[in-house]
Amino acid sequence: MCAEEFTAEDRRKCGIWLHRVLVWVGAQYPDALHLSCGRVNLRNFIFDLLAKKRLSSKDLNDIESLKHNLQEMRLWKEKELETLELTTSEGEIICHKIAGLIRAIDTLRDLARMKGKKGIHREFEENRIKDGKRWIKYLEEVKK
Repeated sequence: MCAEEFTAEDRRKCGIWLHRVLVWVGAQYPDALHLSCGRVNLRNFIFDLLAKKRLSSKDLNDIESLKHNLQEMRLWKEKELETLELTTSEGEIICHKIAGLIRAIDTLRDLARMKGKKGIHREFEENRIKDGKRWIKYLEEVKK
């Protein structure tokens, strides 16, 4: 049984999908990764950071280093997707791995941004309330 080839059209569609705004929604964080900085259990690292009330300067440095490594990995995977001969299933797997990397990068970026005096949980809660108010306002406008 021969697996279907990941065609140029498949690559184009995957590229479009990866560069849309919310590609990471529903994507899973990668588990353990082997990066230039060593082996990282990314999922646990992110959840540990989310559990903290405030981030230390070491946490922020780790986030920046990890973001850089993940960005490099993402670019490498995108290059793999463009150049390697792949089956359809292999191409789809790489595509979903890239989406998981994008989600992790965005989460780390948000965590680093929210390092301020308020603390992480309060900032998340305030953003959730603001989003809810925007949705209510939007729905009221749509009803009219």
